[in-house]
Amino acid sequence: MTGVAPEFVPASREALLARFHDIVENSPDLWVGPKARTVARVLFSTPISRGIFDPVITTALLPPRLRALYDLPWGASEQRAYDRRRRAVTALRGVVPPALRYVPAWHQARRRLDLHRG
Repeated sequence: MTGVAPEFVPASREALLARFHDIVENSPDLWVGPKARTVARVLFSTPISRGIFDPVITTALLPPRLRALYDLPWGASEQRAYDRRRRAVTALRGVVPPALRYVPAWHQARRRLDLHRG
């Protein structure tokens, strides 16, 4: 149960994504307050979480408006850093064996599928 009235549920995945992007890019109701900015700063600066929440990758994945709402820097140097990381991941993907390439949930799902198929 999501609490969304049936008439507001998008009819397709494409309609859902279009609505999401419209809200992210245009809605005056979407805002980021000081507490959310503080949480983002902590996630990006704490040694324990820094490796998980890489600021460059995380910021690159956000739509431009959300970057601005979070006051996250994004310019030529951040774009170059993201491009370097993306190239490195792409290169590693081809040489890292599947046992290390995928998260445990992927392996568990594959095992369930194999068991289901017999």
